[in-house]
Amino acid sequence: MGGAYSYNTLGGEPAWLTSSPVEPIFPGPADVTNLRYLHRPDSRDIDMYSFVVAPGQTGEFTAEVLAERQLNSSLLDSVLTLYKQNSDGSRTVISTNDDYFSEDAYIKLRLEPGTYFLGVTASGNRDINPEITDSGLNGTSEGAYRIRTSFRPLEASTITDVAGTPLDGDNNGLAGGLYNFWFQAAAPNGEQTTQRRTLLVDKQTGSSTGNGSRTNPFLTIQSAFNAAQPGDIVRLVANGGSDGNILTTSDNRAYEIGSGGLNNQSLSDGRTMEVPKGVTVMIDPGVLVKVGRTAIGVGSSTTSDDRSQAGLQVLGTPEMNVLFTSYTDESLGIDTDSLPTTPQPGDWGGLMFRNALDRAEGRLDAELEGRFVNYVSNADMRYGGGRVNIDGNNVVVTPIHMVLARPTIAFNKISRSAAAAISADSNSFEETTFTTYQYQSDASFTPDYTRIGPALYGNTVINNSINGLFVRVETVYGQPDASQKNTGRWDDRDIVHFLSDTLTIDGTPGGPFLEQTAPASGVINLATGGNVAGGVLVPSRSYRYRLTFVDTNGNESIPSAPTLSFTVPAG
Repeated sequence: MGGAYSYNTLGGEPAWLTSSPVEPIFPGPADVTNLRYLHRPDSRDIDMYSFVVAPGQTGEFTAEVLAERQLNSSLLDSVLTLYKQNSDGSRTVISTNDDYFSEDAYIKLRLEPGTYFLGVTASGNRDINPEITDSGLNGTSEGAYRIRTSFRPLEASTITDVAGTPLDGDNNGLAGGLYNFWFQAAAPNGEQTTQRRTLLVDKQTGSSTGNGSRTNPFLTIQSAFNAAQPGDIVRLVANGGSDGNILTTSDNRAYEIGSGGLNNQSLSDGRTMEVPKGVTVMIDPGVLVKVGRTAIGVGSSTTSDDRSQAGLQVLGTPEMNVLFTSYTDESLGIDTDSLPTTPQPGDWGGLMFRNALDRAEGRLDAELEGRFVNYVSNADMRYGGGRVNIDGNNVVVTPIHMVLARPTIAFNKISRSAAAAISADSNSFEETTFTTYQYQSDASFTPDYTRIGPALYGNTVINNSINGLFVRVETVYGQPDASQKNTGRWDDRDIVHFLSDTLTIDGTPGGPFLEQTAPASGVINLATGGNVAGGVLVPSRSYRYRLTFVDTNGNESIPSAPTLSFTVPAG
């Protein structure tokens, strides 16, 4: 190391101390470096766990460390290492991971029967021999952690075809697999035994005085939306036109949304289609939808209009697709436009799935509870990708447009779009295992499902401006560049991803923050209002409130000071 006199800060050069304009620091950087040779700061601990996979129990093993993501964040930068014991007693490393969910490690792989050892240590702790205590080197962190492991055996039985081959459940090209699908069910209006109901809309048998029942359906989508309550299902039914055959589309009656025709008038099903709060729209196979100069929206677009918990399910089949096309397309359905028209790319926008605003407002987001209701399958979408007006802003909406949303998009054909066939902001690719604290509730359950962004597979995209998935990097003028703020992964391998701008991925370079500032209670405005149905406050009783903030990871801030007392009016 050399002697202390070899450094200018000490006896060798006193002038360095007397002439310095700032106070000298002891110990200096050189001192710290030397002392670390004598007293190494390495974190060399390794915790070992063993388990046995019984014969005949081949399955999927998952291990996940919770350290940084704990409510009281730990400083541990973890590494997971999985060993398999060989027949001669030796061990082989078969998997290792560092920094998956930020600093927290995660591994997932298929295991055969045998004996295994799982090691947890600090990042940088190399050359470990688990049989020798403190055998590692260069670990740089330490702290408390939790570890979650799970093992799912392969299915003992599965659906097979005539030849006995297991079906491909998860569409990964291999036999077997698990398929997840979320849906809601309710009896038609007038037949239900609970408050939830299904409101039917039929362009052929519906009437202007319809009530959504099986015998008297609504004629227009807007009429059904006006009658719908949270929890209801609005179901769009196909019709076969004059010949009664759904497959012959030239005489079918289309649902018409947006504006068009002479004087750019509103179309029969409304100038816009924004799914109301808590309502799920189901579109049956064979339905024809014509759209002009607008988009179909799911989720809130402004803070003043709450459309959270809405859902859209396009339920086409290989034999009968759901058709989305331009209002000016005379080749499909009965033409209600008196003017001769030719469809063009960009005549309408697309299906817009939005969660960002509802999540920012703290409204219920079904995706955060592991329910992915939004679903588009076997749709034929043409002439979308146009610039449309949404809340006074002209916005380019692609045929499938995602804003912090993770719908299932499968086996669709998208063509003749003026923009990309599919687009998503970078935060839509979030990966969630539903094991961290923000996803826990009072209900007892074991999360065994992982969602990685939108589920995209089997889609055909041709003759679009961009035949692929466009990753939007949306930066507001005068604001810092947009960035990806969550743990995400692009795992949709059967579609090309396009990125036209620099994408910055936020990390945690400084480690966790200690929250010491409470919110100001003065931001709470307590106003006297009328009685609210279902309210729980007792008349003539006084109340005070405290405010807390919750970040995107579910961590809650220090509570504010109490507000001024507020008395609920009598009556």
